[in-house]
Amino acid sequence: MRFYKYFLALCMLSSVISLPTSAKEKTIIHDGLYQIVSTEKSNQVINKEGNLETTSNSDATKWEVKTDKKGKVTFTNVQSGKTLKVSGNKKWNVSESKEGMHIYSSGNYLTEKDNQTKTDTKKQSSTWKLVPASSWQGTPLSAMSGTVVGPNGKETYYNLDMSTIVDVLHQRGYQGQYWEREDGAKMFGEYILVAANYEIHPYGSLVETSMGMGIVADTGGFAAANPEQLDIATNW
Repeated sequence: MRFYKYFLALCMLSSVISLPTSAKEKTIIHDGLYQIVSTEKSNQVINKEGNLETTSNSDATKWEVKTDKKGKVTFTNVQSGKTLKVSGNKKWNVSESKEGMHIYSSGNYLTEKDNQTKTDTKKQSSTWKLVPASSWQGTPLSAMSGTVVGPNGKETYYNLDMSTIVDVLHQRGYQGQYWEREDGAKMFGEYILVAANYEIHPYGSLVETSMGMGIVADTGGFAAANPEQLDIATNW
């Protein structure tokens, strides 16, 4: 069970690492659940209406990604069940650049203006990131509950200054900015900051929590007594 969780975390992490590709090479996208994140507008994701909003754990911002035999990608919104369709395009190609991923169809590139998606023939249009999303449908952790059993076991929360944690992430080469989500989750880029037992969830690995996808960046004394436990950083 522990090996499976570790393998799953590595797979999810590999799906968001930018690998060098030629201009004509298509990015390999693993089928799964993602958020489509703008690289130009920090922490903004595409929602079910095709508009940009601040990232959250809402199903309205999660997309089921599937690739057909021809390499065409469809994005189906979890909440609405509708595919991402912009300017008549609903089957897309995905390729990588230094700036991020290009999502395009028939020479029309997915972009945004005034927080609404559209297409543009210019390749220099908006770029995107596909970030793994949590599929957890249970009760999320809250200040009132204090603790829950989430997708990876027991979860609790803690509220400390995260500046040193963020500094170490940057020193180790992880890219992201610290911010606090509307529900109180302390974030590093698109991920919730999480403390865990490093032997089970290695430093920098991604882990699914009841509040969304997290990145392991801390540990604590709890890890010895409760090795499966996750401590989620919040402002409560």
